[in-house]
Amino acid sequence: MAELITFLPEPKDDAQATLAPIFKKEDGRIDWTKSAREILNRMRGFDPWPGAYSTLRGQKLQIGKAAVGEPKFSPGLLRVIHKKMYVGCGVGESLELMEVVVVGKKRMMSVAFLNWCHSD
Repeated sequence: MAELITFLPEPKDDAQATLAPIFKKEDGRIDWTKSAREILNRMRGFDPWPGAYSTLRGQKLQIGKAAVGEPKFSPGLLRVIHKKMYVGCGVGESLELMEVVVVGKKRMMSVAFLNWCHSD
């Protein structure tokens, strides 16, 4: 039979407590010189607000879902390989953009975004 473990709460020192900063819209801008893991962590922290975003051709492009990619590119360089979108990150990494949001549009898979771009 498994042994039952009891956890007791530990009192905290309220004098050492600090408040988290209030996010601003600008905080969601992606710094592509950071590592892929750092960017993914910030994306999770900024979901749902202010969201993680960058610009593409002068338009705001919000990143809905991403994962560490295999190809290696320079930071901020966007490449499409086999209908997948990758952006270079710091330390020679990349992120695969899997879902994006264009201002005024609904969230879409990257393949749908690429088709939408080519239809204009």
